[in-house]
Amino acid sequence: MAPRLTISAMYQIKRGCGYPPTDVIVKLKTPGLFKNRSQRRDRPENYNGHRFRIVEKDYFPYSSWVKVGQPKGGLGPEVRLQDSLGTRMINTVATYLNFTYIVREPVDGQWGLESEAGKWTGIVGTLQREDADLSLDLTITPKSTQVIQFTKTYIDESVVLLSSKPRPLPEYLSLIRPFEC
Repeated sequence: MAPRLTISAMYQIKRGCGYPPTDVIVKLKTPGLFKNRSQRRDRPENYNGHRFRIVEKDYFPYSSWVKVGQPKGGLGPEVRLQDSLGTRMINTVATYLNFTYIVREPVDGQWGLESEAGKWTGIVGTLQREDADLSLDLTITPKSTQVIQFTKTYIDESVVLLSSKPRPLPEYLSLIRPFEC
């Protein structure tokens, strides 16, 4: 296995769900894929068929897959991606950057929770232990940015509740309507 380089960078993450919005500044380390610094580029154009290990949870429409293997060596079962947003994106990027990939489910089937010891479960734990190289669909949280690196977000989904528009009151209630508070 090729030695890994570590590149540090500072990132500022904005949390928009509270008032006032807060900023979190974290220092992230990025493992490299290249044998020496002279080969490292900020924007690699060709991974020369490198095989990435992806850990993914079935979460349609963002990701979808079917199991094709059994758990092996402490890793989750191998899966085959089905048509979804994540599949289309990773296939486009893989073609453009010349790499292949294998996809596995997290061994515990979870997104990831932090234990008191600072170890993570699920997808985040798999990435933290370096049993996988990347995942296609994770929410950025201040705690998880301490152990894994995120790309820029491509979907910012907020939960929206829908209800039908209120209907007009019946005519017979028009006499009491002026007395409503």
